[in-house]
Amino acid sequence: MPSPFNSTDFAFCKQYTAILKSYADVIKIEYSGALCSAGKTEHACQMMASTPGQYLFAVDRREVIDTRIKRIEKKAAAEGTHPLVQAIFSKSEGQFEAGTENVRQALREQPTKDHDAPHRVVVCTHEGLLSSDLSTYQGWTLIIDETPNIWGFGELQSPFSWSLYKSFFGLKPLDDEWSEVTICRDAPTPTACAKDAAISDDFRDLYRRWKNTRPLVKLTSWEETADGRRWSWCSVWNPEKLDAFKRVMILANSFEDSLTFKLLKQAGVRLVPFSIPDDRQWLPRTVLIRYFASTHRAGTGFGPIRLIRVVLKPSGRPPSGSCRTPILKIIFGRPICMN
Repeated sequence: MPSPFNSTDFAFCKQYTAILKSYADVIKIEYSGALCSAGKTEHACQMMASTPGQYLFAVDRREVIDTRIKRIEKKAAAEGTHPLVQAIFSKSEGQFEAGTENVRQALREQPTKDHDAPHRVVVCTHEGLLSSDLSTYQGWTLIIDETPNIWGFGELQSPFSWSLYKSFFGLKPLDDEWSEVTICRDAPTPTACAKDAAISDDFRDLYRRWKNTRPLVKLTSWEETADGRRWSWCSVWNPEKLDAFKRVMILANSFEDSLTFKLLKQAGVRLVPFSIPDDRQWLPRTVLIRYFASTHRAGTGFGPIRLIRVVLKPSGRPPSGSCRTPILKIIFGRPICMN
């Protein structure tokens, strides 16, 4: 699927910059773009474990939630603190049967529970964070682990279902090609749609996304799609939803190079970098890579790896001739080939 940022056909950034700049200058996000293994997640877990407060911790996927909770609890035990740690994630068969049926409702209502607990940590996923009403988290600290994807894009065809779109979504024209999607007043809720077998899961997922992001579509009326043409939509998550938090932090490798960073910066969000304290000692180690090269020497195009000595040894039986054994020594990210 093509990206709207690779085509001059999309007025995406221009339109959303105008929409977001009206409020984005009051939103502040602290971030660390330190490299992998720099201790960003450890820093976050230590902070949540050692400093009593109210924290919403958003991770990139459900699979890492249990690991993050164990790290927080281990550090809390060492610090002598007793945070109330709770996880909110979607339910599915197998590993995630303990999840919830309605993540958005659970996230919205969680701050209204356990008022007497002075030290609370709620762990969720990026998807849950970006699709929920966060206005109930007044005074909380939000920590986002890894870069959240705040933009969406898609191409669709609706030669027979355009009337369904029309019954759910209004179009507010922005120019001769683009319109902003609105939700019809009499449209049923996404939960109610689940009771109608004729409405697909894909449509309900799109409805939930659009209900939260109000996308732009390259249409001026739904009737235009009756001829089977492909039409595009694009959206950016509204950072105004972060207004309730007293502090927002993003911990993500090379965050400044991400599309999320560029969109937030373009919209005028205050992005403030901070450093992660790291007193760990990095020691040299040897990595052995076995390779087979029949007609040429193995390449030495390894990325920047700090304090690593890589030894390349031939493996297998070459058809003919002999196979040389180059040694690639990488010191502070600068490869030096030693033959």
